[in-house]
Amino acid sequence: MGGFSSINRPAINHGSSNFPEEEEAIVHASNRGEDRTRMRPRSSILEALSPRGSSPEDGDAYSPGNRMAPRIGPGPKNVEILQTRGYHALLMKAYKSGQAPTKLYDGAFLRDLVKAENARNGSLDLAVCSVGENPALRDWGIHDAMKKALLRPDEPHSCVLTDDHSHAAAISMRVLGKPNPTTLSIVVLDSIKPDDLSQVKLHKTLLSEIGKSLDDAALKHLRIQVTILPMGVQVSNEGCNIFALVAAKKAAKSQSVQDLHEWGHDMVGHAAPGIHTQSIPLEPEMLLEPEFFKHAMKRNVIQNVVDAGETLGLAKEVPVNRKGQTLLERFEKFERATIVKTLDREIHTRYSRSYEEKRLDKLARLIEHKQALLAERKA
Repeated sequence: MGGFSSINRPAINHGSSNFPEEEEAIVHASNRGEDRTRMRPRSSILEALSPRGSSPEDGDAYSPGNRMAPRIGPGPKNVEILQTRGYHALLMKAYKSGQAPTKLYDGAFLRDLVKAENARNGSLDLAVCSVGENPALRDWGIHDAMKKALLRPDEPHSCVLTDDHSHAAAISMRVLGKPNPTTLSIVVLDSIKPDDLSQVKLHKTLLSEIGKSLDDAALKHLRIQVTILPMGVQVSNEGCNIFALVAAKKAAKSQSVQDLHEWGHDMVGHAAPGIHTQSIPLEPEMLLEPEFFKHAMKRNVIQNVVDAGETLGLAKEVPVNRKGQTLLERFEKFERATIVKTLDREIHTRYSRSYEEKRLDKLARLIEHKQALLAERKA
């Protein structure tokens, strides 16, 4: 059992064994009225944040503004590479001008971005999991992801979840139970705030398709615990694909996410098969490692994470990358005056543009990945 063993757990309410009403099935860890003193120790977080365990991107060494940033050389070209280069140039122009980009096609590049991440990280096995009504986008759905998780008991599996490309979130799945698997825990890490319409739509669609998947004889014996954490790191009306990709990658190696899976397994206990939900009386910043919030756009979100760390007994100046920067130091580095254009006006605001640099970085690496693959085919 992980770090949740010290929680003073609320009584288990198994609820109905049938598929619940969708409105009741959404689990939010955002009830500030609950007792915030019921929290787990986070000693493992210090290990997760140590420089020795960081990847190069955790050091921000590859951001476009850094002299160590990857150079997009001429290299061999094809239509896909030219399209990606054009998109990268469009975003770079908007970034340098201090304005939000007017045309965004992150969803069109999402699968390739995931492939490039897997190629760079041999142990990574991310996938894009689609839900929704568009059959053209359903090459890999929630049913496929659940079946894959069942084939690898006790091994976490991370995906980027999309709803017909209208919204995206990170999900982590893990099958638990010995000697026979009995629980499928699904943790959803959503970048936007609770009750946003896009978030609600995605979650309802996800839960509906999980329910349909239980018609499969291989899955119908499982107790499925769905836990949704609305993190509030995104305040822009775009960027969810990048936030989801970053969170899915972190979730694959996060001790806190594994603790949440074990908590979910404990909560469903010996309940009947079907979908089960339990509330978590804590905020996401009390549950996840601080590095999940590195790209948060607003200062108040960063401050909440810092305050949560102090409450949990962590040192105030916990570094979140190889440079030894704290969350607040990173935020101050990337905070910019920004113009957001709506249909009828321009909004002048300030927020961290860290996620925009991350998107540029990942697109640059995708171009290099495509060029390398093309060169191999021509060799």
